[in-house]
Formats: sequence, C-alpha cells, structure tokens
Amino acid sequence: MDSVGIFKAMVRAGKFPHAMLLEGPGAKDFAQFVATTAVCTAAEKPCGQCAACRKAADHAHPDILPFYPVGAKKQYPVETVRQIRTDAYVLPNEAARKVYILYDVDNIAPPAQNALLKILEEPPAHVVFVLTCLQKSALLQTVLSRVLLFACGGEDSFSEQAQHAAEEMLKAVLSVKELDLLQLTHAASSDKQLFLETLAAMAALIRQAWRCKCGLPDINPAAKELAGGMTTAALLKMIDAVDTVANAVRANGNMRLCATRLCALLKSAAGK
Repeated sequence: MDSVGIFKAMVRAGKFPHAMLLEGPGAKDFAQFVATTAVCTAAEKPCGQCAACRKAADHAHPDILPFYPVGAKKQYPVETVRQIRTDAYVLPNEAARKVYILYDVDNIAPPAQNALLKILEEPPAHVVFVLTCLQKSALLQTVLSRVLLFACGGEDSFSEQAQHAAEEMLKAVLSVKELDLLQLTHAASSDKQLFLETLAAMAALIRQAWRCKCGLPDINPAAKELAGGMTTAALLKMIDAVDTVANAVRANGNMRLCATRLCALLKSAAGK
C-alpha cells in the first residue's frame, strides 16, 4: 500500500493524524491532498466536488494555511512559528479542521523547532499540522516523535532476498538473539548492493510498524509483530540507526564494521 492508500485507510478508520511529516519529492502534492481531505464535507473524502474541495483546489480555502521558509538560508523565523502556535487556538472559519502546511522544513533551525514542539505536544482538536521536506535529517528527535512520517517518493519494492533478510534481522532484534542478528547482518554485508537494499527494506518495515502503532490495518505481518514488541520511540531510533549505517555504506565504509555497527545501534535503539 502506498502512502496515499495508507492515509486514506487511516481516514476511513477515523484516525486522522494531527501532525504529519511528508518526506520526499512528492511531499508538496501529498500535502495538498491531505489538506483537501481535511476540509472536504463529503462522506468519501476528498470528493473533489464539494465547495470546500473546489476552494482547496483554487488555493482559496480559509482553513488551509500555507507557510514557506524565507531568506537565503530558507529558514522559518521563530516569530512565524509562535504566530502559528497562537493562531492554532482560533477555531476554523468553515471546515471542521484547520490545516497548517509548513513547506520545506529541511533547514528549520532548532529554536523554531522547539517553538513548534510546544503546539505539537498538545494541539487543539481542530488543528492538523502538515510538514514537508526532502529529507527529515534536520529535524530534532523530539519533533520526529510527534509526527507521523509518510514517504512521498513512491513506495519501493524489494527483492525477495532483501525482504527476507530484513524481516529475519528484525525478528532477531525482537527475540534478543544477538548472534543470529550478527550472522544475518554479516551475511547481507558481503554484497554492497544487497546490503543497501536490505537496509532500505528494514527501514520500510520499521515505518510500517510505526504506522501500525497509529491503528492502520492491513500491515505486513512482520511489521505488525515489530509494532507489538517496540515502543514508538524505539521504532524512531531504529529508523535512525538503519539510516546511519546506510549512509556509512554509501560512503564506502568497511562493510563488516558497518554490519557490526548496525547490530549495536539496533540493540541500543530497541533497548535490548
């Protein structure tokens, strides 16, 4: 299921996310889709036909509030975030929800993130925050732990070998079988491309487990099992661990050392 399908399933289940981070080249288009869904007045959302959907398509809906970074460094001033935080408590003009879209938060500075964190922790019930970025690496862990991440570059498909290796590694993390995990990672690391594909498959499974925590049905069984054994915070740390090792592999790091590092980081993230 792609990100749009996942989001639609959540909406149908009555679990509209209050804060989302959309990562990838398709993030801006997806942000508009989310905002339109939030204000749509039809039973099947977004219908594309109601007055609210038409206003959203024309970028004229009063409850869809876009924001953009400013200046040469493409930053968000702390004052802007504080303004958003204050305005969030004002009720919507027309719709049931008010949507704040913060485009291109790739370079958002820590002070602005900390200001945003306060409203993400306890948002009003009528507010939805949608953040877009190409890569989430600039965002603080505290912010990442309060948003639901959606990949917006198209869902990847993996070879059977990489998918199986990823699932077996995560099972080893869950069962605290350190030797099994070490053997599996070292076996995958004998082939650089396979190792990178396996890491990507692992990241995808962990993200699915995170979504499962939010009540999304129809998740891969391996991801469901992982969600049952890990906290949301642990899953976020595991994603960071996999990303860290993948970056080291791409930088031509020693493969066996990268495999050993992956084991240590996953164990630490999982609290095992």
